[in-house]
Amino acid sequence: MDELRSLVAKDNDFHSTSVFAFVETHLSPLVPDETVELEGFSMFRADRDFELLGNSDHDLIHLVPRYRQRLKLSKPVVRRVKVWSSEARERLSAWLERAGCDQGLMEWAGPEAGNNLDEYTDTVISFISFCEEVCVPVRTRKIYNNDKPWFTAQLRRLRSEKEEARRSGDKDRFKEAKYRFAKAAKEANTASQRNCSSSSLRESRLRLERPQNNNQL
Repeated sequence: MDELRSLVAKDNDFHSTSVFAFVETHLSPLVPDETVELEGFSMFRADRDFELLGNSDHDLIHLVPRYRQRLKLSKPVVRRVKVWSSEARERLSAWLERAGCDQGLMEWAGPEAGNNLDEYTDTVISFISFCEEVCVPVRTRKIYNNDKPWFTAQLRRLRSEKEEARRSGDKDRFKEAKYRFAKAAKEANTASQRNCSSSSLRESRLRLERPQNNNQL
């Protein structure tokens, strides 16, 4: 208490603070309030006549914060993303050429088969979607609600390599993988912040230029 009194008297940062003093001797009714009261502060004394909880010889208060981590607020979302590579585009083009979308579909589902334009459009779109499902590979990705926008696929791969190195028990390999991941993450974060700053600066310039253009008109 003497140390706390000296800090309050000398340091300005302690003048506007709230102090919770948990002192065992203060629980005794024989100890006056002046022994734990600080100059310039108000002290609120608890009720000493309240019965103790359970078989304990002191009162225990467990404070649970209402704040929950963002990661625990919702479950991760599993999304399926199509991977459009050059090989997938060539495979899809070959499928469409082999099926003969121009003449074959006109004879099978077009006006010549008794269908109207809407039915023909739905048939063509469904056929193209079917070809996409067959030719374009799909990758499943688990997305957490605390994912950063700059955390790319390369960073995920480096993180997986770091975890594999950690599980292997090789310290040199883990150290090297950890360094590569930390370096790539820092570069990606810096580039993202730079892009955000440049876009904000561009928007502010546009807002400043708009009144001038309106005055000229």
